[in-house]
Amino acid sequence: MCTLLHRRGFSFWTSRPTAWNPVSRRDFWAILYQLLKDGITIFMTTAYLDEAERCNRVGLMHKGKLIRCETPAAMKAETGSTNLEGAFIHTIHAVEGVTA
Repeated sequence: MCTLLHRRGFSFWTSRPTAWNPVSRRDFWAILYQLLKDGITIFMTTAYLDEAERCNRVGLMHKGKLIRCETPAAMKAETGSTNLEGAFIHTIHAVEGVTA
């Protein structure tokens, strides 16, 4: 269950709607988009990169370090990937010196 504690301009979300039904998940994202329109900054953690694609900016972490932070579109374009999962894998390989 997600809860908005206050409306001071920043909201931190650590729970995701991955197990929710499609209607509830859609409503959850509608609430988040409305909060953004109201000027509230939302910081969300997720391991589900399809959810991260809905965000304005994405930070990729690997081994406890932030290795990349930019828009999903820029991340995909710069790695030649069609989705964030591909961009994440490409970025990790680059960081670790793995060649394809």
